[in-house]
Amino acid sequence: MIQDSRGLIWVGTREGVNVLDLTTDSLNYITESEGLCNNCICGITEDKNHNIWITTSNGVCRVVVQRIGKDGQFNYGLYNYDISDGLQSNEFNMGAILTKKDGNVLLGGLYGVNWTRQRGKENTRTLPRVMLTQLFIGETEILTGHEYNGSVPLPQALNESSKLQLTSSQNTFTIKFAGGNYNQSER
Repeated sequence: MIQDSRGLIWVGTREGVNVLDLTTDSLNYITESEGLCNNCICGITEDKNHNIWITTSNGVCRVVVQRIGKDGQFNYGLYNYDISDGLQSNEFNMGAILTKKDGNVLLGGLYGVNWTRQRGKENTRTLPRVMLTQLFIGETEILTGHEYNGSVPLPQALNESSKLQLTSSQNTFTIKFAGGNYNQSER
């Protein structure tokens, strides 16, 4: 259980997280239904950027809290992390979480400790640039500049095309794509 810099009280349970706002006398619930990685809460802390970190029995969740509207309600953005993100384990020890003076968060798990490196308020997760790589009409691959049933549907490379015009008979098509960032290719 913690009280964050906004005055919100965060209570971890085996059924998720309860967030109590004393100024509006409201209680919010964050569970797997809302996107939490697991309902069995092991620890909660706040980092220097006012994000809430929650360790669970199946991963870690970073909660970005934003005030919305004039009524003072809060919105919670959930970002989950697991072993594919570099965690030592998906399972964490009860109460083994700490925010250091430098703002870094230490997360104690079954096979060691993970820590977060705090930066500015920017979101460090950037979306990869999507590249369109192949076009198929039916089961036929359409090559750049080649004719297909009396027309040239792909006059230039697919990734460089601003539009794709197909006839009504070319209504079954497949576009393959790739992400330009392979840091988390398994995702």
